[in-house]
Amino acid sequence: MTSSMAIAPTPTYTQTKQEFLNSVLNKIGKQEFSNKTYTNPLKRLRGQFINGPTDIEEIYVDRVADTGYDKEGSGVLDRVKPTVSVQYHTNTVEHGYKCTVHNKQMRKGFLNANGLQTMAQAIINSLHTGQELDDYQDCINTLKALTTSAKGSKDNIIKVSPVTNEATSKAFTKAIKKTIHKMKDYSSVYSDKPSFANANELILFMDSDTDVEVEIEHLASAFNMTIAQLNETSKIIIPDMKKKLGNNTIAVLAHEKCIKINPCYYDLDSIKNTRGKFVNFDLATETLCSYTTWFPYAIIQETV
Repeated sequence: MTSSMAIAPTPTYTQTKQEFLNSVLNKIGKQEFSNKTYTNPLKRLRGQFINGPTDIEEIYVDRVADTGYDKEGSGVLDRVKPTVSVQYHTNTVEHGYKCTVHNKQMRKGFLNANGLQTMAQAIINSLHTGQELDDYQDCINTLKALTTSAKGSKDNIIKVSPVTNEATSKAFTKAIKKTIHKMKDYSSVYSDKPSFANANELILFMDSDTDVEVEIEHLASAFNMTIAQLNETSKIIIPDMKKKLGNNTIAVLAHEKCIKINPCYYDLDSIKNTRGKFVNFDLATETLCSYTTWFPYAIIQETV
């Protein structure tokens, strides 16, 4: 009698002879594919595709100040220049990916044609998974750059106690709600240029551990939204955000225009080697990754 025990999988396989027929080799009975295609969870930050030149010129026109009413109409022909500021977003990130599908050789390792097709598609999907993972990291890097910008040393850093229970959860939500109300005021408290933000224009990036502790109903109330509306449009959960952004940052409340992620180039090419009977797939991407501090944003950090 033999006992069975769980053993770990092995990356190698050795064919063995059948126990009773010494001339027959045991076969693989089943093939499974463990491919899983990844999609960037921050994909909704991506703006429209930019064709041609990739740089963005951002122009800010300040409000016109009150000059008073003059019933005599003096200076009616005087020229008053508007207050205009310009900044440029030029940082593009390029990625390239390559993989080979060798139909002639791979067909010998599969039990049927479906297995070959599935394997070939899994290899091609791995290109897209690599691109989506890098796209996610580019979004994280851009958000981190925003939180470490010059404005981050001023009034828009909000300190809260670590969110670990109901009391600290309510305090966190209250701080978010206060900030949302204050951002409606036209000022430069939360931005480098006088601006304002309505609740439906704001995105709350939140650390996954903090999200677990916060009552979603209270948070939705702060945005004056339903839970479904909040999750779909205004809340983005980032696993280990505090570690990824640093400075004990557990949340970032930002106008939707603060983060600028615009794809500029996406091209998937294939070339067949007729002698070797394989196909090389090449994927090339380029993305504009930048941020602006001309719109309101706030950084919520845990007290040490």
